[in-house]
Amino acid sequence: MSRRQLLVLVVAGLLALGSGGCATAAVSKVPDAAAIHAQLARQHLAAGRPLWALYSLREAVALAPGEPAYRRQLAGVLYDLGFADQAIAEMEQLLPLTGQQDFLLFELGTYRLAAGRIAAARQAFEAVVQLNPGFSLGYYYLAETLLRQGDYASAGRAAALAQRLGLPGFDMQRRLADLGIALPPQPWADDGGLIYLRRIRLTQAEQAHQLLQRLAQGERFEDLARAYGEAEEQRSGGYVGALVPSQLQPHLAARLQALRPFDSPQLIEQAGDWLLVQRIAPWQAPHRP
Repeated sequence: MSRRQLLVLVVAGLLALGSGGCATAAVSKVPDAAAIHAQLARQHLAAGRPLWALYSLREAVALAPGEPAYRRQLAGVLYDLGFADQAIAEMEQLLPLTGQQDFLLFELGTYRLAAGRIAAARQAFEAVVQLNPGFSLGYYYLAETLLRQGDYASAGRAAALAQRLGLPGFDMQRRLADLGIALPPQPWADDGGLIYLRRIRLTQAEQAHQLLQRLAQGERFEDLARAYGEAEEQRSGGYVGALVPSQLQPHLAARLQALRPFDSPQLIEQAGDWLLVQRIAPWQAPHRP
């Protein structure tokens, strides 16, 4: 028996005994040693032992270097312990495994910002809002980096877009006002004829109207999309992409084109479903071939 197999059996047995279960049954369900270390890390964190969790997650990453979840968890623990530079290094190794994803780039940006790497943080936040122009916190943190770099006009644009997306950012507005910077009335770039859209697809008219009312009362579209949307809507906070009008059903394209960016969300009935939609706009104009 190899050392790795022995580790799996021993730790699984300990976990089963500790939980009052049957060790034999637990062993049959053990995936691998890396997963065991990740499970131990979660238990250490729940028990308030972050340094022990750090050790377990380093072991998990060493055993399964191609598993993004372990590396992300490791980065989070490092950051919480104050090791921002190490957290950044882990995230920078993570991104090639996952490709460009808005929420991972956002986490990297916050780590870079905490470490004082302002230019690199700005780069990460700009990538976030390019991928997902409905990511309000991405705009807020982009405004922060731009403010620190002295690009006050662009900071005002970013803060205004965060506000349009439902994140007021009162402190950011105050700091900009102290510098004599007012939020621009139209902070977005030209959409090039595309329809940048966020959406929540619902099956019940009553629920759709309830959510529309909650939006009118100040709740954020992103939060409702994550709570009630379909899987992709939950992941993206409702952003479904930059749509080409000619590729949509004509009546739907006409309804969406009639909306101006950042008009109040609207309800559209389509094929028995209810679409809660809002047209938004990009940070930078789309590239045309």
